[in-house]
Amino acid sequence: MNKTFLLSLLLLGLCSAPALAAEEPLLPAACAALIEAAPQALKAQDRLAVPFWKERYNAKKEGVSAQNRTLFFGDSLTQLWEYSGFAERFAAFAPFNLGINGDTTQNLLWRIQNGALLRFAPQSVVLWIGTNNHTTANEIAGGIVADLRTIREKAPNAHVLLIGLIPRGDTLRDDAKFASVNAMLATCAAPPFIRFADYSAALQKANGDPDEAFYVFDALHLSNKGYARLGDLIEKDLKEMNAQPR
Repeated sequence: MNKTFLLSLLLLGLCSAPALAAEEPLLPAACAALIEAAPQALKAQDRLAVPFWKERYNAKKEGVSAQNRTLFFGDSLTQLWEYSGFAERFAAFAPFNLGINGDTTQNLLWRIQNGALLRFAPQSVVLWIGTNNHTTANEIAGGIVADLRTIREKAPNAHVLLIGLIPRGDTLRDDAKFASVNAMLATCAAPPFIRFADYSAALQKANGDPDEAFYVFDALHLSNKGYARLGDLIEKDLKEMNAQPR
């Protein structure tokens, strides 16, 4: 068999071989575009000059371990859950609370980028942030997606439950803006890795007002009843997500 014939067979094999599958994108295109529309979303900001923030950041950075299968990222809405049965509620998911009071999407972005918080490859991540970003709907959505993308980069095999903004009844209430943010975040759903959940209706009255039974005096943070209501929904979503192959 001459060399020309062997070369022909080789070339024929290469031409007929199936093309390699393209690498799966971290985010759907419409979701990723939200970051491009809000460049400031990528400006990560620490709060190390704030003593309580620095203390909690360092404690959480050192405290997370391989035993924590589910990480909860957020602000005070997440942090305060520690005082309302968080550990017991999510015990089946081996949770770790990474909420810090007052955090914006940019503060959380800095923590995710610098804290090695995802070094143990968690099974699931709950991302609930954005209520402290007092800017436009586009900027809020872009900031949340910047956090989501960074989580996906650092833990590509984790299931991510992306929670939309919940209603607030204080002076910063803006139902239309929050609804717009949540509509944009809905474009990020990408089973089995990303599930978007808008729990707004579960915390509202029939007329759309926040239900006082689910909130404390400031009409922003949740009461024990509010956390119980939200916990039922999150637990259901986590169970369904974790049952899906990765």
